[in-house]
Amino acid sequence: MMTRKQKLVLDKIREFCSRNGYFPTVREIAAAAGGSSPATVQAYLNRLLRRGALRRQGRGWALSAEAIPVGRFP
Repeated sequence: MMTRKQKLVLDKIREFCSRNGYFPTVREIAAAAGGSSPATVQAYLNRLLRRGALRRQGRGWALSAEAIPVGRFP
């Protein structure tokens, strides 16, 4: 089950990607998610990676093709 904060982070990433065409930096995610620290955002990214919502792309991140669709969170 995804927490509200994890959903918020994933939603902010999706919004940024659709608006800009590329994945946001950890600091950009932190600012968009209400000022979380970069270390906290990195922990959220790792949890979303384990859930399958994100994948590693080289040294960076990408939304997973199998990512949980928007609106399908409990």
